[in-house]
Amino acid sequence: MRELEIGAHIYEQKTTYMAQNNLLRIFAYDITQLKRLQDQLQQSLTELEKTNIDLRDTQVQLIQSEKMATMASLVAGIAHEINTPMGAISSPQISVLSLAQRFVRSGSCHGPRWSVEVSVWSFGTGTW
Repeated sequence: MRELEIGAHIYEQKTTYMAQNNLLRIFAYDITQLKRLQDQLQQSLTELEKTNIDLRDTQVQLIQSEKMATMASLVAGIAHEINTPMGAISSPQISVLSLAQRFVRSGSCHGPRWSVEVSVWSFGTGTW
């Protein structure tokens, strides 16, 4: 088989020989439409391969983003669990300090004036 391009058309040439008749047959088929369809199919395949690569890249990025979001949620949860007991510990200290100062200011205690000195541990700085 041989392809021949004549003008805007493409032909496929087939040659057959029939020995019993000593006859040589040459056929030419117009395959222009077939070639156009093959070219369109190849172009579509190339576009699909590119789209598939883009989708895989996007999938990798989405998985990475989901991992980071999950990690952030885990860290926030751990920070909350750490801070909750610290808030529960420091909150009564502030209340006791406030009550002691009100008691001393009110003069409800007999005898010499009392002074209140309360040290509160700072969890942020690690100091008293």
